[in-house]
Amino acid sequence: FVVWLPCLLGKYGIISLNMLQHDGCDTESKYNHSRNFTGKILNYLCFNNGYHSIHHMYPGRHWALLEHDHKTRLVGKIHPNLDVDNILEYIWRQFVFPGIRVDFLGNKVPIVDDGPDQPWFYATTESYSDRDADARVWSKGLAQFGPDGE
Repeated sequence: FVVWLPCLLGKYGIISLNMLQHDGCDTESKYNHSRNFTGKILNYLCFNNGYHSIHHMYPGRHWALLEHDHKTRLVGKIHPNLDVDNILEYIWRQFVFPGIRVDFLGNKVPIVDDGPDQPWFYATTESYSDRDADARVWSKGLAQFGPDGE
């Protein structure tokens, strides 16, 4: 109970935050591909995960440097609507009142049927899934079993 409940809640929290950070953004844009939640409380609790655009540009960057890099490398380049101070206010506007999902430009986000959802929770003890791993890119240096069973 002490282990699995925080893991389960953490997984839902990360997936929800990730969905909010990409919903209504331009996936093809160099800068406008992610929403940034810049509030101090969220970033304190989530190791600056709110600075999501800079995380995508420099995924290996240490979390403590993300706020500074966001301010010095992205502010002025990304659309100002993609910097949101309060995540709860954003959730309220998008999903409760007025409850109309809009993209960062203010256009309504259409509901698209992409078919069935992909499974995100596997019965595995690892934090990743090795199912359907591409044998051509699997790292032989990892100390886990690869797709070839070795």
